[in-house]
Amino acid sequence: MESPPGPHPGPRKPERFFPQPSANVLCVRPPSYLLSRWVFLRLLGLTYLIAFVSLAVQVTGLVGADGILPAGVYLDRLRDSYGGQAYRLFPTLLWLSSSDLALQGLCWLGAALATLLIAGIAPVCVLPLLWVSYLSLTVAGQTFLAFQWDTLLLETGLLACFYAPRGLRPTLTTERPPSPVARWLLWWLLFRLVILSGITKVASGDPTWADWTALTYHYETQPLPLWTGWYAHQLPSWIQRLSVGGMFVVELLLPWAIFAPARFRRIRLGACTGLVLLQVVIGVTGNYGFFSILAVVLCLTLVDDRAWARVLPFQPIGHARIVAGGEPNRPWLDGWRRRLGAVGAMALFALGGLTFAREIARTVEGSGRSSLDLSWSDPVVGWVQPFRSVNGYGLFRVMTVERPEIVIQGSPDGLEWTAWDLRWKPGDPDRRPGLVAPHQPRLDWQLWFAALDPRGARYWLSPLMTRLLEGAPAVTALGSLMCCATDEEAVAKGLSGAQMFGYLLGRGTRNYGHDHFHRDFKALSEDEKAGLYAQRQGVDISAAEPEDESLRSLFRASQRGGFIGAPQFIRETLRKYEEAHLDIILFNAQSGDRKHEDIMESLEMIAKEVLPEFQDRHHLHQGWREQQLQGVKHAVNSSI
Repeated sequence: MESPPGPHPGPRKPERFFPQPSANVLCVRPPSYLLSRWVFLRLLGLTYLIAFVSLAVQVTGLVGADGILPAGVYLDRLRDSYGGQAYRLFPTLLWLSSSDLALQGLCWLGAALATLLIAGIAPVCVLPLLWVSYLSLTVAGQTFLAFQWDTLLLETGLLACFYAPRGLRPTLTTERPPSPVARWLLWWLLFRLVILSGITKVASGDPTWADWTALTYHYETQPLPLWTGWYAHQLPSWIQRLSVGGMFVVELLLPWAIFAPARFRRIRLGACTGLVLLQVVIGVTGNYGFFSILAVVLCLTLVDDRAWARVLPFQPIGHARIVAGGEPNRPWLDGWRRRLGAVGAMALFALGGLTFAREIARTVEGSGRSSLDLSWSDPVVGWVQPFRSVNGYGLFRVMTVERPEIVIQGSPDGLEWTAWDLRWKPGDPDRRPGLVAPHQPRLDWQLWFAALDPRGARYWLSPLMTRLLEGAPAVTALGSLMCCATDEEAVAKGLSGAQMFGYLLGRGTRNYGHDHFHRDFKALSEDEKAGLYAQRQGVDISAAEPEDESLRSLFRASQRGGFIGAPQFIRETLRKYEEAHLDIILFNAQSGDRKHEDIMESLEMIAKEVLPEFQDRHHLHQGWREQQLQGVKHAVNSSI
């Protein structure tokens, strides 16, 4: 192995933290952060990938053209209100186009760029594009992208632009050493994130933090609980109080170890371990999107190459190696570029300190106490705030001790109401909360905030109700279908299936995975089976047929289980529903012990001998419905 250039210092005993340099050993000399940067950028790329993909699957429903808060309408309103200033105050690429295609395209473009960052391709070019893409979506996303981890990702992504190596495919042997200034900017961000979370809890004056009882409420009142949180909630109160004390130690004391001198690297690594453990506990007891992952990524910037070389099970640079004492001593920037970088770094440090002080002052004022007047800084903050990349933080500064829930119900007739359950939002108390992180269902999250302040959320709750109602049919009918050449044949082939369908509809509470519906149905007597579907329709099967001819076909249909009969019988039945201007009729074709070939023949006969008549007249119903809904913003949703 060749000696490094320059005077040779003579033999030196390797430090005990390092293995002897060899052809296959990655050996680094502290304080070096080349390998640390390699890990950080790839984990940041993974975080970006999660954020973009999670948003891609819900962005059109939130801010698409037919979403809750359409981005196009929002941007038009901003342009009307602010004129040309709107482009500076609300910077987004979606000014060019805010269509659903543009929203989806920007999300998937971000996912592709994140993949390039994970692969280590042109990070110095990819990172600014990622930042611009996510900033554009955050601006257009309005309240749905106003979470603290959204702004944390933007701030981390911006600082990473200064931390990234140059080149198309940089390797550890060709990269310049990471900028100490950029690294300290990341550490300054981590310090503010963690210590502000502790300071704001104390400064808020919240009694549950003051008496260390906050965690006795947290696990059941957090926005999207996780089933593991139930077990944490059952822990004795003394453990909950002890956990609060441990959290304050991590948030108020450990961040100071970030500034420990290099010779006390073990103190910094110990602080990193404590900070990461806190994020792990948060992540395994609740659903917080990608927040815990991003916070851990920031914490890992404290780990130097010396520690990573002992932890990583592989060499990220193949056969390349960095020999102890052989790291080149090259400046980050030279000349005017170095001075410009220093000025920019000082500005970011100062702005971070300003937002740090403003966040504490805002928390104190929110508790009803007087604080330092920082209004003089409003113009400065006003210039940088549109970019959402220099922020104050403070998670759960006030603990929620009760859990109000917004329950949205719908009804086709105004009599029977059914709750509209979101997949991840808590609803039925018997349903176990599931794991959804790192995906963040943003509507479910916002409904938690809306329950705490319904009046403040009206500006998006009302559009949500409108979107749920738009396109909803006036009336929907449900019936069992079996169409055959004769009524007798249809009854023979389809009645048993209709009876079982009625049995399932009226069964009530179900114990999924344990109840055996078909076996229970078979155990019923023939008389019990005969009345199942008719009773579900509210028809007394023991009564005589109505004398009124217009009601007789409906009565017979109810006894047969809906639409079971010859084509002529089904046409007569459907005409009655047509006269009542129904929008949708749902046919249940497969149920019970019906045979597949009978079902297929029935569907073919319906298509050929029943539906053409109604399809020819459908435009009349469409016109009637448009007339009824004239002046109402309500989609006409009816088709054959």
